Amino acid sequence: EDWSASPPKLVAVENATLRNFSLALNEIWPTLVRTVADDVNRQPQRHSLLRRRHPVVVPGGRFRESYYWDTYFIVRGLLLSDMHSTAMGVVQNLLDDVSDFGFVPNGGRAYYTNRTQPPFLALMVMDVVRATANATFASSALAILEVEWTFWMTSRLAPGTPAPDFLNRYYSDASTPRPESYTEDLATLAAAQEAGFEGAGGVLAEIAAGAETGWDFTSRFMRGGGGSSGGSDGEAYPLYSLGVNNIVPVDLNAVLYRVELANAWLCEYVAKTTDCDRDGDEEEIGTWIDTDERTLLGPSSSLSLSQPPPSALSSPRAQEWLDAARDRRVLIERHLWDPQAARWRDLTLQGTPPPVQEVVALSDFAAPLWAGLGGDLPKVDAARVLVALDASELVQSGGCLTTNTTNSSQQWDAPNAWPPLQLLLVEGLRWMGQAPSSPAGGVERRGYSQLAEQVVSSVVDAFLIGFEESGMMYEKYDAFVPGQYGGGGEYTPQAGFGWTNGVALELIQLCGDFAGRIGG
Repeated sequence: EDWSASPPKLVAVENATLRNFSLALNEIWPTLVRTVADDVNRQPQRHSLLRRRHPVVVPGGRFRESYYWDTYFIVRGLLLSDMHSTAMGVVQNLLDDVSDFGFVPNGGRAYYTNRTQPPFLALMVMDVVRATANATFASSALAILEVEWTFWMTSRLAPGTPAPDFLNRYYSDASTPRPESYTEDLATLAAAQEAGFEGAGGVLAEIAAGAETGWDFTSRFMRGGGGSSGGSDGEAYPLYSLGVNNIVPVDLNAVLYRVELANAWLCEYVAKTTDCDRDGDEEEIGTWIDTDERTLLGPSSSLSLSQPPPSALSSPRAQEWLDAARDRRVLIERHLWDPQAARWRDLTLQGTPPPVQEVVALSDFAAPLWAGLGGDLPKVDAARVLVALDASELVQSGGCLTTNTTNSSQQWDAPNAWPPLQLLLVEGLRWMGQAPSSPAGGVERRGYSQLAEQVVSSVVDAFLIGFEESGMMYEKYDAFVPGQYGGGGEYTPQAGFGWTNGVALELIQLCGDFAGRIGG
């Protein structure tokens, strides 16, 4: 109901080609909106769809229900398209899920309720509140966001380190195949048994945990048992060698760090609006709306778990959220930062076989920089991260590779470039190039900003080429061939596509002065 053919932010794009592209993407939103039938809410036991009080926006193609982390990037696009009511309803549906299940399921079907996905819900709430200044929505969401965070801190803690050195992991103890991929999982289990894989008993649990990561599937989480690294067609990376349950992922913990900052921001916002109702200081509310939550802790490479945060907030609960974020930042630096490689890396827990070979993943750079963790680096390391990213060769002409693994046949490996990761990387690079708290020197700041500009240009160009050739937006692209859709994985390439549309609209907004390189 809130869709418009001419959203102000899209119409305001100066470059004619990109303005028309934005408006064409905006035309896709109504085709992705679904309303769940009333009977689903009345008799949920008769349906696989989960109950929904508000319309949902689906990814498209074979995906005819909502998915958790897809929704974050969809909401970003909806807000740019001035569809505030739709965006709020989409987020409220996920808040309802937490009320029903204690967490947000992987997707909007009953058979997804045994696992979740990367936890972006607090960030969605914050984005909607920033766009709408709806303090009632913020206040009602806070208790539910506490429930989700508690789920992660009780059901998804990684064992093997003494308290308080607990970081988070993805996890499943599933003993049956995924209902949506039943035949495929049985085939994987049979292959493990035929190969004499010693971890065959845990294969189904690892597959489910792999799906929970949102990276289903990738060599990044495969841990030996599948032959030499010189194989082809996936021989070196059999799906049964997944070891997700015993990995502490850097991107998950980067997201949770920013979630804790977002929760602090929301608590303080609610407190300030309550004070405003009493004292009438609306200017302070406007200033807070513009405050980036990544600035709340401030930069410090010497924080310890016993140190207080550098700034105090008026809300006691907001201060507690900052304490949690501060603690996590210390632990990420302690366990997930690799000073030799000059990047963050997943931690493999003790007793787990090592990777088949060294995997460099875009998540080693994109998620920590996006979360603001780069602000904690010494100046020399901020420079080295930029060098390491360049040396990784993940940045290509059609976007950024997901990993440097080229022979796995898995869709979250090369040659694929996934839109969500492109946006996280761009926003992380821009943060390092422009944020007042960035530790980078002048030369390095320019380097970060220039690389961000390069990635934006390449990715938007790839999206535009593909759209002009096919009239479609895809869920993933080939980083080596601009505009070509990606491949690999369990299903054929899908068009639509919710998160790609949202990412494209965000990146087009960033093109600014260099948009002329893309088109006229």
